[in-house]
Amino acid sequence: MPLFRIIVLALVLWIVYRLIKRVIGPVKSERKQSINYEDMVSCSHCNLHLPRSLAIIKEGKVFCCAEHADKADTPRS
Repeated sequence: MPLFRIIVLALVLWIVYRLIKRVIGPVKSERKQSINYEDMVSCSHCNLHLPRSLAIIKEGKVFCCAEHADKADTPRS
């Protein structure tokens, strides 16, 4: 008889655990979804894609680094 009580107690605890997990579960997943996305832009020199916040904008053109922005100033021969 004690084995039967242990099995029933374990089953009840498992059901309570699953119910609590179901109630609390959505709250945790909503916290993880607070990611801020931003626009991606392409470098005018090498076509590398990068976030707009990291880009260098010079004379209306987008560049990935200062070196590529400087190369845009020099005429190609």
